[in-house]
Amino acid sequence: MIHKIIACYLTLHKQAIKFPKPDRFTLGAKLENLMLEFVELVLLAKSKTGLSQILLLNKSDIKLQTIKLVVRLSYEAKALPTSAYSKIEEQLLELGRLIGGWLKQTKTEKP
Repeated sequence: MIHKIIACYLTLHKQAIKFPKPDRFTLGAKLENLMLEFVELVLLAKSKTGLSQILLLNKSDIKLQTIKLVVRLSYEAKALPTSAYSKIEEQLLELGRLIGGWLKQTKTEKP
C-alpha cells in the first residue's frame, strides 16, 4: 500500500509544480500537504491495533475524500489536465479500495 501511496504522491507532485502560478501556491500546496497528512495517518494506522486503528483508518478515508475533492477542484479550475486528472483519480480510487478493505478486515477481526 505504501508503494501505491508514494506513486500517487509523485504523480500529484509532478502535476502540482506545473500548475499555473496562482494555483500552484493554493491548490497545489494544499494537495501536497493533504497527501503527506494521508501518508502519516496510514503509517500511524499500520502501527496500531483494534479501535485506535479503526479510528485512524476512518480519518485516512476522510483525508482521501478531501484529496479527491481538491483534485477535482484543480481539474475544474483548469490547473490539472484531463490526462493527469484521469491518472490521479484512478490512483486515488485504488487507494480508497485498499483503505476500505483494510477497514473492513480490521472491523471483523476479533480482539
